[in-house]
Order: sequence, then C-alpha cells, then structure tokens
Amino acid sequence: MWWWTARLMLRGEVRWRALLPTAVITGVGSWLYSLAATVWMPTNVTNQFAEFGAFGIAMAVVTWFTGLAFLVVAAAAAGPALVEGEARVARWLRADQPTAVEPGAAPALPGPARPVRLSDAFGRGSSGSGVIPARMPGTNG
Repeated sequence: MWWWTARLMLRGEVRWRALLPTAVITGVGSWLYSLAATVWMPTNVTNQFAEFGAFGIAMAVVTWFTGLAFLVVAAAAAGPALVEGEARVARWLRADQPTAVEPGAAPALPGPARPVRLSDAFGRGSSGSGVIPARMPGTNG
C-alpha cells in the first residue's frame, strides 16, 4: 500500500524501485509501532482519562497519531537519502540510471531568488517569495 501510494502521489514520475525504501520503512515501522501501541496505549488512555476526562482520551490519540506521523516523515526523508549517491544500494535503487525520476518527468521547480522569510508563508512579504510561478501546460499565462 505505501509503495503504490508514494507512486501515485508523485504522479508516477519516480521509479518504482526508488520508492521501495520509503515503502518498506513506513510499512514495517507502522506495523511495529502499532504492535508496540497495544502495550502502552491502554495504560496511556486510562491514565489520561483519569486525569483529564474525555479530553484525555483525545490527547492520548493525538499522541499516537503524532508518533505515526513522525515515522512517516522519517521514512519519507530516509528514502531519497538512500537513493542518492554512488553506493551500490543507491545505484540499484535507481536501476543504474543517473536519477530516480522517470524519463519525461517534469523538471524541478526553480528555487527562490532570495532567502525565504517567515513572512512569505503568510503572504506578507513586500516582494513575495521571489519564486516565479511555472507555466502550466495548456495555459497562455
């Protein structure tokens, strides 16, 4: 499931084999995390409920989801790190190609023209982020 999901979310522009480490780390890691949660979650939910009532149950569930989200993000970062470079594993994951992307994939977007500031995230920068929007295929703008 994680392998197919990654391929779908990346619009099929990254080779299947390059997505394998992320899928394996996420799949095995989430299975182990869920297995471990069967040990500590019942006690955590009980203690949180005793201290905070129904809000405590929500906090326990949010704690569990936060741990799972950390696992997914770590796996998403580990996958590309394993694919880049010239090690034997990296070359195998790229299928002996120079990059992990499929032929004909859209080029990467350009980086910002200046350092990004926090105010840019809120659209309050005086001149924006400096990133020129890429033209979408089939548009005149």
